[in-house]
Amino acid sequence: MRIRKLHIINFGKLQDFTFCPTEGLNLVCERNGWGKSTLAAFIRAMFYGLDYTTKRALKENDRKHYTPWQGGTFGGSMEFEAAGKEYRVERSFGAKDKEDSFALYDLATGMESTDYTERLGEELFHLDREAFTRTAFFVQQDFAAALNDSLTASLTHVEEDAGDMGNYEKAAASLEERMKYFRKTGNRGRLGQLEEERRLVRQELASCRERETAAGDWQAKLDEKEVHYYYFLV
Repeated sequence: MRIRKLHIINFGKLQDFTFCPTEGLNLVCERNGWGKSTLAAFIRAMFYGLDYTTKRALKENDRKHYTPWQGGTFGGSMEFEAAGKEYRVERSFGAKDKEDSFALYDLATGMESTDYTERLGEELFHLDREAFTRTAFFVQQDFAAALNDSLTASLTHVEEDAGDMGNYEKAAASLEERMKYFRKTGNRGRLGQLEEERRLVRQELASCRERETAAGDWQAKLDEKEVHYYYFLV
């Protein structure tokens, strides 16, 4: 999947803005307050839309946070390539999610496409919004990374259904139980026993090396005495 073009009609402080990413790494280097985080949030919104929430804090309410300061149509479009085809997704947002609109067009034909739905991000990346936010998308103020069920399932090639997630939970519980066996308090677990065995082996190895050195010294002295005895007989 590759993004070809972004066009923002109105999103936060950005208005009538177009950005065409080049192949490879793209760096947007602008002054503080220019709208870099707003641009990143727009990309996420094109893939996942905007959640509706009654939370008042702007950090927890993207719909309220990015409602255009200057008014006008709230949204824009994104052209992208996926599975050998090129598309344009258009989204607009209202005060509530039921007022949102979604349309997908095949750029080769100019006709509306049903290849993907408004759940575009999940269908392309096989990650829900939360997992996408914790991996491919993050803002400067929040670098914390954590796993959720969707991300964990994807990383372990587990299909996202109740049965497989149940198997994952059983496997995690089994691993936790084994870790308790190996890591008992007071060095009573198997790891503690192995550490003690390693300490004793190292101690014995050091003792053997000392004896080996002493034996070498005695052998050198014996060799020296034999040489003197030989010269005396001659």
